[in-house]
Amino acid sequence: MKFVRYADDFVCAFQYQGDAERFCKVLGKRLEKFGLSLAEEKTRIIYFSRFQMRDNKISDFLGSEYRWGNDRRGKPLVKRLTSRRKYRASLKNFSEWCKEEQTP
Repeated sequence: MKFVRYADDFVCAFQYQGDAERFCKVLGKRLEKFGLSLAEEKTRIIYFSRFQMRDNKISDFLGSEYRWGNDRRGKPLVKRLTSRRKYRASLKNFSEWCKEEQTP
């Protein structure tokens, strides 16, 4: 298992799907003991494997996209890019701000 946390968001990575499913079932119950709950709209299990890159989904976490790719030698690696959704929203906000500031 690999665990990545930032403030109140986190990602858990598992080698086996069964482990991920068991963890997801127990996590909600465990958090309830502390008066916490999972955000259902943000909680999901995705398939992310270097062995079947075509079947992988792109994962968004904290404004970055994570996807499998290859390095210059052809070896698989995880690529981190700026999230397309966040980038477009920022450009739209910036354009609107420029229009507002341009008018006297």
